[in-house]
Amino acid sequence: MKKKFLFALLLSWASLTTMTGQLSIDSSFANPETVCVLPLNPVSEPMYVPPPFSEGQRLLAPGSISVNFLPAGQTLYGYTCSTWPAQAQTAAQFAADIWAAALTTNQSVTIDACWSSGLEANTLGSAGPSNFYQASNPPFWGPTWFPVALLEALVDANINGAAPEGQAVFNAGRSDWYYGTDGSTPFNKIDFASVFLHELGHALGFLGATEIDNGGGPQECDGVNGHGCVGFLSSGNWNPTIFTRLVELGGGSDILDQANPSAALATLFKGGTVGGETGLYLAGDLTMASNGGLPAKLYTPTTFSSGSTYSHWDQNSFSSQLMKPFLSYGQAIHNPGLALQALYDIGWNGFVPLPVTLSAWSARAVSGQVALQWTTASEHNNMGFNVQRSQNGSDWETVGWVRGEGESVSDRHYRLTDPTPYAGVNFYRLEQLDTDGKRNYSSVQTVTISVEGPTVEVYPNPVGDELHFRLPPAFEGGIAVELFDLLGRRVSMQNIQSNADVIRMAGLPTGQYLVRGRSERTGEMVIFAVVSRKS
Repeated sequence: MKKKFLFALLLSWASLTTMTGQLSIDSSFANPETVCVLPLNPVSEPMYVPPPFSEGQRLLAPGSISVNFLPAGQTLYGYTCSTWPAQAQTAAQFAADIWAAALTTNQSVTIDACWSSGLEANTLGSAGPSNFYQASNPPFWGPTWFPVALLEALVDANINGAAPEGQAVFNAGRSDWYYGTDGSTPFNKIDFASVFLHELGHALGFLGATEIDNGGGPQECDGVNGHGCVGFLSSGNWNPTIFTRLVELGGGSDILDQANPSAALATLFKGGTVGGETGLYLAGDLTMASNGGLPAKLYTPTTFSSGSTYSHWDQNSFSSQLMKPFLSYGQAIHNPGLALQALYDIGWNGFVPLPVTLSAWSARAVSGQVALQWTTASEHNNMGFNVQRSQNGSDWETVGWVRGEGESVSDRHYRLTDPTPYAGVNFYRLEQLDTDGKRNYSSVQTVTISVEGPTVEVYPNPVGDELHFRLPPAFEGGIAVELFDLLGRRVSMQNIQSNADVIRMAGLPTGQYLVRGRSERTGEMVIFAVVSRKS
C-alpha cells in the first residue's frame, strides 16, 4: 500500500523542504562508485525506437543536461581517458537532450564522460551517479539514499557544489560504433546514442545498489559469505536507495521486509524463491499504469552480476526497452520508454511527450490482399488509428479502424487486412487520433497488386537519369505513360512505342515516383510500378 502513495509523498516533500523538520539531508554522502554496465549482445537484431519527442521539443527542452567530455589523460573510475571523436560528442549531446526533454529541474545536471580504451572489449559503457546523499522524510520513511541529480531537483538547490551529478565511461577500443542519430544503424554496428542514453538513465537514478558478499575482503555486505545486501551502510544500518523503496517480490511483499543483509536477499538477486515468491519487480504507480497495471520485472539472472543485476529491466520481458541489460547490433533505441515512468515514480517531474511513438510500420501483398502491421513503443491519449488508402498518394479513403491502447510505454502490436486493394499501386498511411481529437499521420507505405494480362517491365530500380521499358513480345500499339510524385502531381507524360523509348528523369529530385501506363489500343493498364530516383 505504501508504494501507491510514494509519488505523492515525494511531491509534497519537495514542496516542504524549506520548512524546518520536514526534510533532513545528511551532510555526509556516499560515493561508492556504484556503476552500472551495458554489455554487447553479439547478434544482429535491427530495431529502431524513435524519441518520444519531436525535434523541436527536444531542442526546446525545459531541462538542462550538459556533458563534460573529459580531456585525454584524465581518469575516471580508474580508466584513462582518450580524445573524444567529434561525432561521438554530437551523438552524446543528442541523447542528453532527450533526457532533458523528459525531465524537468531548475538545477543544472552535468555528466562527466570519459572516452577510454581500458574497458573490457564486450563492455559498451558504464555509468552511475557521482554521489548519493542520504535523506529522510519522517514520519513517512526513514533514511533513504538518493542520486544527487534527483535530490537536487526535489529540493531545488545545488547540494553538490561544482561536482558533476553523473559519471560515465565509454569504450574507445571498438571500431564498430555508429554515431548517427537517425535510427538507421547498420546491422553490424552499435548505436552510440542508444548506449549514451542508456548510461544516462543510470546516472539519473535508474539503478539499484546491490551486492553479494564473498566472505573475503574487502567486505561487500557484512562479511558473511552468501549474504546479499541492498543500499549503503550508514551508522551501522543498511539503508535503501529510493529505487529500492519501489521494489517488491513476485507475490507483492516488500523487498525491505527481508533482513538486510541476508541470504534471502542473495537468493532473490539470483532469481530464486523466498517464502514462495519469485522475482523482483518495480511497483511504482506510473510504471504499473504503463505496464498493463502490473509491476515491471527486473533483471535477476541466476549468476549475480554487480552493476547489472537489479539495475535493468528483465531482458525477456522488455527486449525493446532502453534499460534492458544488453544491446544488440543494429538496435537504435532513442526512447527512455518505461524507464521514464520509473524515474517519475522515484520523484522526477516531466512533461507530456507526443501521443504515439511508432516503432514499426509495414504493408505487404498476401494472396491479392494487403496485410498491414504496426507497433507502438509508447502511447499517450491514443484513441486509435484510421488505416487509409490512396491510388495516387494525395486522395485518401479509410479502409479500417483499430482502437488504440490509450496509455502505454510497452510495445503494442496492431494489424489490419485490406481485402480489396486496387489493382496496381496502393498507398497506405495511418491516421492516429488523440482522445482530444488531434490527428497525426505516419509515413506512407506502397504495395503493388499484380495486374492481369500483358504487363510492361520497368527498369532499372532505383533509377538514375533514364527509365527504360521492356515490352512483351508482339505487344501492339503504344503506351501512354505518366509519372507522378508521391504528392500526386504528374511530373512527366510520354508515349512509349518500343523498347528503345525511355523517360528522362534527369533534373527530378530524389525520392519515389509512381509510373502508370495504359495501352493506347485497349485502354488496359499495363504498367503499375513505384521507382526510386537516386542521386
